[in-house]
Amino acid sequence: MQYADWWEQYTWALFKALSHMLSIGYGRYAPQSITDVWLTMISMLTGATCYALFVGHSTTLIQSSDASRRLYNDKVSLPLNRVSLSHSADDTFGMKLLIGASS
Repeated sequence: MQYADWWEQYTWALFKALSHMLSIGYGRYAPQSITDVWLTMISMLTGATCYALFVGHSTTLIQSSDASRRLYNDKVSLPLNRVSLSHSADDTFGMKLLIGASS
């Protein structure tokens, strides 16, 4: 490997870097030729991209499943915040509104 051309050296270096970065160990059956290395790197990047897309879409789905409750709480809390700001001298009035809205 030390006396190989620069293309082959950089290919193996990129393969090792991707393998370590993605925590993939090939053990006894590592790629043998440059073609195998490039196909393996393409499959590693494709798999990592698909995994990232899956996690992103799953997170979005989980966050959007409770959107109706969040919108309701925003609509309910907005008038209460306005009333509590306009009646800041009378704190019992704001507390009565909060207690009445929560029950």
